[in-house]
Amino acid sequence: MNPWAVFILALATVGGIVGYTQYSKLSSLAENLTVDFKARIHSMDFSKVKFAIEPLLKNPTNGRIYILQPYIKIFYKDKEIASSQVNDKIIKIEPFNQVPPFTIMIEAPFMNLGGVALELVNKLRDKNVKVKIRVDILLNVVLGMKEPVPERLPEYTKAYQLKAMTISKDQEV
Repeated sequence: MNPWAVFILALATVGGIVGYTQYSKLSSLAENLTVDFKARIHSMDFSKVKFAIEPLLKNPTNGRIYILQPYIKIFYKDKEIASSQVNDKIIKIEPFNQVPPFTIMIEAPFMNLGGVALELVNKLRDKNVKVKIRVDILLNVVLGMKEPVPERLPEYTKAYQLKAMTISKDQEV
């Protein structure tokens, strides 16, 4: 066999093993990401209710994690009533650290609530009643070997593997 062919085959094999090992490490980092959040009503007027969602992202591992800003959906009685704007912000979480608290505002116009609008508005206006909502947070963890560049975000689907995770939690507001 040609020595160059043997060399290229050995190089490809080593590269595949190293690539798989790195991908496995990044994938396990993503699985250990801890997400908690608080949901509250920020404001309400005659046309809409505005929810404030405060995600708390923690990295309990010794590796740096990059995620795209969470995409959030809010449900009332299994009906989606609002969702956040898609944002291309990249969040870096250092090893054994957490992201400083931040708030994502989500508006739910009453015109979009359909049959649950009147019931939801009446419950939200009554201060003695707690309204149970479900909040789903979709996180896209960037599984790349180098720090992602925000200007190249549209290319991430080709250049980086994104691992999608959904965290669901019932909250009373």
